[in-house]
Amino acid sequence: AWAKGLKRCRVCEPCTRKRGEACEGDFDEAGEPMLPEGVSVGDACLAETVQAGERKRLKGVLLSARKTSPHLLVKFVGTERGEPFTSLSAPGLKSSYLTRREVAAWVAP
Repeated sequence: AWAKGLKRCRVCEPCTRKRGEACEGDFDEAGEPMLPEGVSVGDACLAETVQAGERKRLKGVLLSARKTSPHLLVKFVGTERGEPFTSLSAPGLKSSYLTRREVAAWVAP
């Protein structure tokens, strides 16, 4: 059972952080958000998100990083293979804040 005020982490369980606290390793010593290896602001990336109740990987663009977790703002621009969205494949949200573990460098297939 989870204690009141603790939040289950989707990535690094068991997690003992309180709501609103970042996971260890999300920020550098200066308090700046760490970006995934091979990804910079403005770069194409591969982002995990929930779509229709299941986890999907989509091509995105990293728009910005903030000091509040989740700290990476990603705009979804296509399917995992880089194809443009259709009315059926488009996610419900056009952009989302994600953790560093949900974003990776995008490599063209």
